[in-house]
Amino acid sequence: MAGRHRTPVTPMYNGQRVAVVVTAYCEEGFVGEVLRTVPAFVDRIYVIDDASPDGTWAEIRETADQLNLAWNGATAIADGGTPRQRVVPIRHEENRGYGGAVKTGYRHAYADGMDVVAVMDGDGQMDPAILSRIIDPVAAGRLGSLRERKPTLETGRPRRHVFVSPLRQPTAVDGHKTRDRLLGAD
Repeated sequence: MAGRHRTPVTPMYNGQRVAVVVTAYCEEGFVGEVLRTVPAFVDRIYVIDDASPDGTWAEIRETADQLNLAWNGATAIADGGTPRQRVVPIRHEENRGYGGAVKTGYRHAYADGMDVVAVMDGDGQMDPAILSRIIDPVAAGRLGSLRERKPTLETGRPRRHVFVSPLRQPTAVDGHKTRDRLLGAD
């Protein structure tokens, strides 16, 4: 299970341990840049390749190795992590869809003791520079969760969302406990 092989993370953002889950399916040519632009205050990045048939997994592994080496001299170990690994590459053997990738990332973040988690798509459409503005109300306890829709380039209508939530406390969203619903717990 995630978390057993990693040492505790010292909080880097207002006393909170912040993680980003990056979902990726056929994002070769994009996901590496997304990983490189995640702000330094993020403690851990869980990047989930949802069984992409292209070179997405290779790009994730290569970028994770580079970033982890620059971060602390440790290269990434897929699906397990190293004690001080910032970027954790995880690959689904079968495609589970966007929600399955998010759930995998949340499970790993929860097991590692992260306090706040944001979800970013691996396509590079979210500006990482606004991440602090998005997580600030959640990290400060002023808001249980936040959804932000982003438009597609083709239609201008919302396609996917950025979802930020605390993992340490049950939070009600639309009448559901966020932690329970996302982690699949009772």
